[in-house]
Amino acid sequence: MSRNPAPRFHMVSLGCPKNWIDSELVVGSLLQQGYTPVPSPQEAELILVNTCAFIQEAKEEAIQTVLEMAAWKETGRCKHLVVIGCLPQRYGRELLELMPEVDLFVGSGEIPRLLGHLSSIEAGGARSCHLSGTRYLLEDEGALVRPVMGPSAYLRLAEGCSNRCSYCAVPLIRGPLRSRSQEAVLEEARRLAEKGVQEVILVAQDTTAFGVDQGGRSRLPELIEALERVEGLRWIRLMYVHPAGVNERLIETLSRTKKLCPYLDLPVQHISPRILKEMNRRVGPQEIRGCIDMLREAIPGIHLRTSIIVGFPGETQEEFLELMDFVRETRFEWLGGFLYSREEGTAASKLPAQVPKKVARGRLAKLLRLQKQITTENLERWVGRETTVLVEKQGRGCLLARGSFQAPEIDGAVRIKKGKAPLGSFASVRITAVRGYDLEGVLLSLS
Repeated sequence: MSRNPAPRFHMVSLGCPKNWIDSELVVGSLLQQGYTPVPSPQEAELILVNTCAFIQEAKEEAIQTVLEMAAWKETGRCKHLVVIGCLPQRYGRELLELMPEVDLFVGSGEIPRLLGHLSSIEAGGARSCHLSGTRYLLEDEGALVRPVMGPSAYLRLAEGCSNRCSYCAVPLIRGPLRSRSQEAVLEEARRLAEKGVQEVILVAQDTTAFGVDQGGRSRLPELIEALERVEGLRWIRLMYVHPAGVNERLIETLSRTKKLCPYLDLPVQHISPRILKEMNRRVGPQEIRGCIDMLREAIPGIHLRTSIIVGFPGETQEEFLELMDFVRETRFEWLGGFLYSREEGTAASKLPAQVPKKVARGRLAKLLRLQKQITTENLERWVGRETTVLVEKQGRGCLLARGSFQAPEIDGAVRIKKGKAPLGSFASVRITAVRGYDLEGVLLSLS
């Protein structure tokens, strides 16, 4: 008796790079079982949505996306809709009643057992929701194999977080900090390099906390030194660097690591001393400014990205203007601005003097206008200069590439209008123009 072919599936991944890694691991496990990926939900018998539930905006996006995918059960081929990740992990079985369109909910802690739950509903089992504690380290689950999706790959150092910033729901969803072993991270980096990955992007909720739960101190400097020796890797990029974890030892390591991109993601969140204290950020404005000064002195030409929260409880107009002055003076190359989101279960949700949404939205608009001007001026300095880029994919009438000063998805691209280069190759380009947050250039040579 012949076995029915495994269905075609479509994966939608929402949220941060850590979620993207989870999605890649799920895709890998489905591929191992013979499932076939398709680019459009219209073609899929199985649709999976990996959700984020970090802030209100992310929850709204997740719900809207799930409803959009559910429509394919009526108009497409979809037989089963599966929602995984942070939304079910946070809200659990109440989603069964709220979202009857969904056949299976799997929380973050149950992802290693997704295939078993999937088999049950495919065999005619009832709708269900599966939750467990988030104590796993997904990459270290032996049954999960991560496919290579291009010349760059995120490399997760740890899961969860123990910083307890007062506004943040991540510890409630993902649990406390659990660092991977250094050898496990290095082994994954070697596997990725052997499969053609040339850039690894180090991520965690706080990359400077790597190893703190295993020995009381950060082991990030030793890890970076070891990654430098991995053959085949050409770029190492460091994201989610908590200012409180930046010290002379880390900066010295960064300054002499030749493969390290001159780029750092340094979320400062605010500059008001009162707000930083209320946020439980463990640093004040003096430490933040000192950290930035040390980085720029030790690594000339470094590009800094940051994140800012506007509208934190009690934020006064004077504190907002102080923040604007700080951004104007510091001139971050890249900046992500966010409205404060009042999240149940967090310490900040209980603070008085919640800022009205209309006021907070107005402040965010002003901040983003200021940063757009700064970013444009910074990008214009590239015109006429030559730089090395990583060619990633074919765009409309151009090749899409990134420089070492650009992280994937969030920092724009370099559009190569003239010249041809293989995808996954490094090339030398001359920058000719600025187009929004992107640069345009012409190919000079492969490098």
